[in-house]
Amino acid sequence: MPSRSSLAFALLLAACSSSSASTPAPPSVDTSPTEPATRDVPDAGPACPSPCGYAPQCGCGTADTCDFVDETNARACVIAGDVRVGGSCPGASLCAHGLVCAQGVCRVPCATVGAACPGGGTCTMYLGATADAGKQLADKPACSTP
Repeated sequence: MPSRSSLAFALLLAACSSSSASTPAPPSVDTSPTEPATRDVPDAGPACPSPCGYAPQCGCGTADTCDFVDETNARACVIAGDVRVGGSCPGASLCAHGLVCAQGVCRVPCATVGAACPGGGTCTMYLGATADAGKQLADKPACSTP
């Protein structure tokens, strides 16, 4: 008489080799083009103007700051220094990355005169200074120091 384990093995073997059992088909892969997902993609915001953006700062490297360079409001990336917000500056190239020199003080640039600035103070229009060679620089909006 066959043992119970032999009998169980025989039943299992018969079930696996039965012609009524089917092997599942491999999953299908849809290779048709799809529409790009747009629902959950955050708005990238406006593109940075050329050659750089003053407020918000964009378009310059980490060692530069976008600032006005003449009386026509032309902007350019200028070399940044290491003077922090509220520090004294005789020129733009002394203020740290992302700051501008307005009336001798390094300040955060802003866009809307009268608006509150994120770090405190108010966005204020500062009169342009006289640059090298006697050129008048454009007036610039920057955050007053709190």
